[in-house]
Amino acid sequence: MDVSRDMSRHHEESLRELRYLVAGVDALGSSTATVATTLDRHRSTTSTRLSEISDYVWQMTRLAEAQLQIQREIAESLRSPLGTAATELLIRATSAAKRQLWQEAVRDYDMSIERNWDQPEAHLGRGSAILGAISVGERPVDGLTDAADSFQRALRYGEQTKPAIAVRAVQFAVAVRDRLGQRDIADSILRDAVERLRQSPELAFSAGLRFRAVEYLDRAMMLDPTLAADPSWSALPIAAPVVERLSKAQQAAVKRAIAALDGAEEYGYHSDEEVASGNDLPSRLNTLRRLAGELSDARQILSRPSAEEEASLAWVNQLDKEIAMVDRPAEAEQTRRADSSDWLTSSIAGVVVFCAGSVVLSLVAGNGDGSPPRSLPILLIVVAGIIVGWPLAKKHRANSSTDDHTSLERSLQAERSDHDAERASHEAGRLATARMVSRAADEVTKLARRSPDAYPI
Repeated sequence: MDVSRDMSRHHEESLRELRYLVAGVDALGSSTATVATTLDRHRSTTSTRLSEISDYVWQMTRLAEAQLQIQREIAESLRSPLGTAATELLIRATSAAKRQLWQEAVRDYDMSIERNWDQPEAHLGRGSAILGAISVGERPVDGLTDAADSFQRALRYGEQTKPAIAVRAVQFAVAVRDRLGQRDIADSILRDAVERLRQSPELAFSAGLRFRAVEYLDRAMMLDPTLAADPSWSALPIAAPVVERLSKAQQAAVKRAIAALDGAEEYGYHSDEEVASGNDLPSRLNTLRRLAGELSDARQILSRPSAEEEASLAWVNQLDKEIAMVDRPAEAEQTRRADSSDWLTSSIAGVVVFCAGSVVLSLVAGNGDGSPPRSLPILLIVVAGIIVGWPLAKKHRANSSTDDHTSLERSLQAERSDHDAERASHEAGRLATARMVSRAADEVTKLARRSPDAYPI
């Protein structure tokens, strides 16, 4: 009884421990699932936070770069306080001049120049403001000399760094010196400037007319043919050789441009209206300007394959698909060899069958005396013909099929070669026309627009 009681108690304790173990496993599984869910949530949150941190770092980097740039500007201003003050005064003086506050403008220009003398635009603005003050009676006429001096200083300081301002300063200085009756000084200023500022068509044109110098007029027309639109100078005797050379160049350019456009019509370009060359420089200049636009359009069209080339290419692609469907020569040869092997096998089998049949027929269908029947030779000939003729006919059909495939493939290849040659010829013609149009466009542009080598206006 004691042993039975002990075993029962031991069994109950074991069951109790097993229940605890099962409960622990269940709790562990639940905890694992909870941990997994928590990890996923933290992973998602971490990814979001990392993205936010990345955006924040990028924004802070941009802000730091902007602040660094501001610090550089502040440091530059601290290193050059006079330059910063001069710039601010120049801006204020320019604003005053635009509002025709001439006295205030002159004062601010003077203060700006005092802080930084190397400002061609400040000297130019100061001279213009003095002229404005004289024109409204705020300054005496003898202030013209001061204005001319300011223009000459603008020329001196801007010749190397700001040639466009220097050109305007020369024009003002010459006009003021002429107004003061100082023609010799004005001539000296212009002669010196036209040699030092050689890329200015305006100075070359002024010097050509003033000094009756053909070389200056030629230079002016080369740098800016649009100056020919002014009809007043072309009637002067000094302008006759320049007008003649420019007219010949314009006429030749118009002729070549029209020929190039006519050639481009074969490749898809169409002009909306007829082009007629004028009889004088201004009208031909307008014609050249219009031709420049049409040549630009034609050049864009010729840079792409024409409709004929695209159609030919599509047809060639279709031929390639058809050629791919035809048996290859290697496949045809393989078929021919297989047919030859079949023919040899069939022939051997036919001979064996023929011999066996002869023996059987001689035993079964012979005459009573042991000799073969009279119909046996005819039967043997028919059987032999069938046995030998069938493989030969099959081989002939195979060879005929191979020949047909080869002939079709050669025909398709020949047609493809013809299309390739036609497309290549058409493309070569298009590219040659494109080069002709490009040369004509360059020539027309050169005669219709200001040269990029000239100083900006």
